[in-house]
Amino acid sequence: MIHVNVFCPGIGGIAPLAMPFCEEYWAFVIVSVMFGAFLSAWCAVTSPAIVGMCGLDLLTSGFGTLTFVRGFAALIGKTTSKERPRSHLFIIPGPPIAGWLVDYTETKENAFYLSAALLFTSAVICVAAWLAQKAKERRGDRN
Repeated sequence: MIHVNVFCPGIGGIAPLAMPFCEEYWAFVIVSVMFGAFLSAWCAVTSPAIVGMCGLDLLTSGFGTLTFVRGFAALIGKTTSKERPRSHLFIIPGPPIAGWLVDYTETKENAFYLSAALLFTSAVICVAAWLAQKAKERRGDRN
């Protein structure tokens, strides 16, 4: 499961990097499919990840907490336009910060670069969490 948590946002982060270089329709399709495939796989491991962290007994509480956090993120990051957000996972500060970045730099590419940076950061945080969990397990085995 750690492989999915690291691999999917890491490889999925390549798609936003590639988006500014797409000029043909087929290129947009390939990049969009890559983005959707990798990030949907990341979302699919939610249940096993919660069970791994909280145990089966606390699965409902884990889902409740996750739903609260995602709802709070949607509340903070909601756009005021009629356009619906494409992913409820990445809208915490995304639209306001990306919009500000586009206005400030006067180039849309920087919003894609920000998205890629956040996805790569997510992969790094997942690696750090996995290493911390392994270190905790090793300390527990010694006692």
